Amino acid sequence: MTAVQRLRNCPLQSHGGIGLLAWRRVVTIWDQVLEKLRAGMPAEDFRRWFGATAYASDSGDQVTVWVPSEAIRRHLDNQYRDAIERAIAAVGRSRTTVRLVVSGFEDDEVGDE
Repeated sequence: MTAVQRLRNCPLQSHGGIGLLAWRRVVTIWDQVLEKLRAGMPAEDFRRWFGATAYASDSGDQVTVWVPSEAIRRHLDNQYRDAIERAIAAVGRSRTTVRLVVSGFEDDEVGDE
């Protein structure tokens, strides 16, 4: 079997038609935390509260995550802070804090400009 044939048979070969060699995605610490969180909650809850979050930065002792609104930031902080801390510890970063930062306007703020 040639190298091209092996690549075509690889289960990771394509993602939406893009070959493995062309498709590369950096897995961030937040991606790892999200995987831990996803495993411990209903899919709809995960989608609703974590689906629009995005990795912003990692300074070693703090991971910054963008969230779409202050309401979601408050909810994640109040309802999921312990789960987030457990998940980050589970991926080997127990001394790292997660900072949730609102990345844009809430719907009711857009008209206030």
